Amino acid sequence: MEDLRQFLQAFKGRKVLMVIYPHPDDETMAAGGLLMVAKRLGYQTVVVCLTEGEAGQNYSGSWDRRLADIRREELNRAGKILGVDVLEHGDFGDGKLRGNEKGWSLWVSKQLKKYDPGIVVTYDHSGNTGHPDHIILSVRVLEIVKRMKKPPVFLWTSLFGIVRRRMLSQKVAEFGSVPNFFLDLGWKAVRKGLAARAHRSQKPGKDLPVPLLVLFLIFRREWYYQVDLKKRYLYKFVDFKI
Repeated sequence: MEDLRQFLQAFKGRKVLMVIYPHPDDETMAAGGLLMVAKRLGYQTVVVCLTEGEAGQNYSGSWDRRLADIRREELNRAGKILGVDVLEHGDFGDGKLRGNEKGWSLWVSKQLKKYDPGIVVTYDHSGNTGHPDHIILSVRVLEIVKRMKKPPVFLWTSLFGIVRRRMLSQKVAEFGSVPNFFLDLGWKAVRKGLAARAHRSQKPGKDLPVPLLVLFLIFRREWYYQVDLKKRYLYKFVDFKI
């Protein structure tokens, strides 16, 4: 497994990193460390979020406001903690991306054209949790990138070791990528934890046996898989309660 930090340092392409995820908090949980490390190395960092996360739970205690508004603000706060340069907010319907790909696929294509990133990141075809929004986004973004005249380096969020065994849903485990990059976060794991806390309406880590910040400090790593654009990747949609 290669060191992604060294890859980023040696990269000769356009130093714009774009992460594309369906929901507020995905950017932090999946790629918060990468966003910080890339920023430190001189990359412009762009977060593209397709939905306002309005189908999630509301643990904020603010019952007089739309959850979509709360989660948009939380994403903005998390972005500031992570040092993100640009946040692009979409409103394509939380839990409704599958079957409505045409509109948001065009929007994602426009973001790619607008920022011309050298590196693009999203979920792999497992979606980690099996969430249909995660899976369909992974599938369609791969199709979009393959059609580009000069495709960027395309990375998938991946999981490894005990983190993989505990957090990758068994329903989709066969479609989970095997990482070929690791990224050591060091003390940036603390900032990642603070960014995760910014999404307090979702109570991140509520189902974990230890506090999320403790988990980040124990492992201090993220993992990624560089997609082979000539390869065919399998996937399937599974039962998932949104």
